[in-house]
Formats: sequence, structure tokens, C-alpha cells
Amino acid sequence: MQIIRGQAVKTSKARFIPLAVIVSFLMSLFFIVPLFAVTGTVAYKDVSDATKTVTWARQGGTVTLEIVDSDLDLPFQRVLLPQDLASSTPGAHFATGTTTKGAYTISAVQHNDGNKRPEDLLAAGDTIVVGNATGTVIETVKKIVTLATTTDVAGNIYRTITVSTAFQNNFATATQISKVSASVTAGLFATCPRCARAQLATITAGDGDKFIVLNSIPVLDSQTGGADFSARFSGTGKDSVINISDLKLVTNAGVAHASSTGITAFDGNSGLITFTQDSLNDAVDYYVTYWGAGINDSGTTVKVTSQASVAGLTIRLEETGASTGIFRADVGFSSEDNRGHSTTTAR
Repeated sequence: MQIIRGQAVKTSKARFIPLAVIVSFLMSLFFIVPLFAVTGTVAYKDVSDATKTVTWARQGGTVTLEIVDSDLDLPFQRVLLPQDLASSTPGAHFATGTTTKGAYTISAVQHNDGNKRPEDLLAAGDTIVVGNATGTVIETVKKIVTLATTTDVAGNIYRTITVSTAFQNNFATATQISKVSASVTAGLFATCPRCARAQLATITAGDGDKFIVLNSIPVLDSQTGGADFSARFSGTGKDSVINISDLKLVTNAGVAHASSTGITAFDGNSGLITFTQDSLNDAVDYYVTYWGAGINDSGTTVKVTSQASVAGLTIRLEETGASTGIFRADVGFSSEDNRGHSTTTAR
């Protein structure tokens, strides 16, 4: 095979495209991801063996685009309490709906507040959080872009919410949609785009040692358990040490539980909390505020362009695991005969 000015000239049945042709275009990654400060490495990997870096891709083949950067590995800030939501009643929410991983929409939106319609309760510009506090699968806050209502020929009404960032999870019908209160919303999405609901744990009645295992581990430095509870959003006062000052057990109103006499042991890696509870006749709900690790994604703001597609395509990269800082997505090359071009397609 002969390479002329970055073009792949077919000399056999298979044509190969030099990845160097589009590497220069990938440098735009450093400027197209506004929420992240990408300073790491960009590489192509073998789809069947991520340890192998490749420099050629067969026409019609697929390679893995990889970005390695610790700056992309952001915490999940499990800090939103019922008091921060428009309905402060624990478990209450304005609406329900269905989400699909990678999509920007919530479908099958239904009301959950008497006879009020979703459009009476929610509007463009509102900050919402999807999912409940007990689940191990969580979503960060989203801003509503549009709320559309359509009616079919049979008179059935369908509502769809479009949000600012893609969903990371598939949520079935009747997943909770909660609105963040105006007092908390001001600037929240801009300053805390990784904010999510605090973890809820129901502890059995009785005194003695009790245990909670956190879902988003390992726990990260945050100072959410410090004297300034507002630091749960900002992380003000972080000391680079993981200890009990990085979490707090509170009521749904955000105050210390009268039934708890304090945390006696905490392991940030396993997320195991040991604390002492006074004698009670009833089970107790504890909300745990902390910053934890989770599998991040790049949204769909990572852009790959080519000579055949100057406009390019946006690709959603997903972290390979909690706190790895390694983000990957498969990129497929067109099987069409576009000699001299390197058309790419996100898969």
C-alpha cells in the first residue's frame, strides 16, 4: 500500500487508513469539552485488546478512541437532601418518567402531584434530579431545556422532557423526577454539575453499633462533615485526607440525628460506616452526605471530524470504571469507497 499526502491508495482488496490523518483533528478535543480541563493523552486502541495502541484502521473496521486524564474523573457529590427539593416530604416528587442511557430525554412523563400536570410543576430552566435516594444507580442534576406535550389521534397525551446533559443510566417507567428548590438552584447546575441525591439508609430500631455501606466508593475528600455544611456543594476546606469529616449523617432536614451518638469507624475504600445509635422503638432514616467515586462519561461533547465529514460527529466516551480516569468509545470507519478521506462514525 502506498501513502500519498495522507491518503490511503488501495493496492490490495483491503484499504487501510492512517490514523495520523485524523489525529490532528482530535486535538480539538482539548477545546470542545467545556466541563473538563483535558490535559491527558489521546490514543487509539485495539478493540479486542485495550493494551495495544494502533496506528492503522482497516476500511470498514473499528478502533477504540481513548482519553486518559484524571481531570475527567469527577466526583459524584451525593449531597442533595429532601429539604433541597421543591417538595421536602421524604420520597415525594413532582413527576415520573423513563430514561435511556446516552439520551437527553425523559419520555412517558406523568404527574405525581394530585391533578396537576407536569407542565404545571416543571418548566424550561428548572433544575431536576432523576432517581431516588435509595438506589445504587444515581444521576447528577440536569437542567430542563424543553417540556413538550403531544396528542395522538386517539387523544392520548404524551409528554417528553429534554435536558442539558445525557443520562448515564436506563431508568424504567415511573422513575422519580424531583425539582430542586429555587433557593438551591441558583447557580447550582453551573457550579455543581455533579451534584446528586444524598444516600438514604434505613437503620433498624434498637441501640448499639449500626452499619451503613455507601454506594459510591471510594469516598473522596469533601469536608461535607465539617462545621460548614454548605461545603457539601463547594468542598471548601478540603484537606486531602479521607476521614469522618468527609461525610455526615443527617435527617431529611439536614440536621444531625438526635438518635446517633457519633461515627466510631469509617473506611473510605469500602464505604463501611460504623456508628452508635441510642435505643429507639422505630427504624430510623439516615441521609449520608459525601462525595464518592463513580463511572463518569464525557457527555456527547467530544468531537471527531474527518476530511469527508468536516462537521464531524459527537461521541460519548465512558469511564472504564470508578476513578480510573480512562475514557473510551469505539469509532467505526466507513466501508464506502471514499478514497482520500477518513470518514468516521460513532458506534
